[in-house]
Amino acid sequence: MLLLAYIYVDGTAGNPLLIYQGASESLKNTWIDDLNITDADFFTTSPNGWSNHDIGLKWLKTSFHSNIKGKAGNRTCLLVLDGHSSHINMAFITQATEYNIVLLVFLLHSTHKLQPLDNLFLGLLLQSTESLA
Repeated sequence: MLLLAYIYVDGTAGNPLLIYQGASESLKNTWIDDLNITDADFFTTSPNGWSNHDIGLKWLKTSFHSNIKGKAGNRTCLLVLDGHSSHINMAFITQATEYNIVLLVFLLHSTHKLQPLDNLFLGLLLQSTESLA
């Protein structure tokens, strides 16, 4: 299983997307019945359990853009990504441009060293909670 997740600069989290390995018929409603989530776009499948061009583009349209437009309005947004091909392809880049989203792409296989959420947002949160103790 793979999780696509994101966090806004204000610290709130966006809707995650879980990708299961298998055919689309293998995504059983019983897997998600207890989660009380009405939007089926939170879950999908792929043959290898990884993201691909279609899943990346669907995520951009149905999850990221649909959620960010309420916060950003007509302002330009920055989306920081790793270098995976599911979101570094012409369809994804073109759609992001149409949505007024600027893409900042890390080098492929570098996010495990950079850990932007751990070192920036979550690191600051940990520091602030430690100072309260």
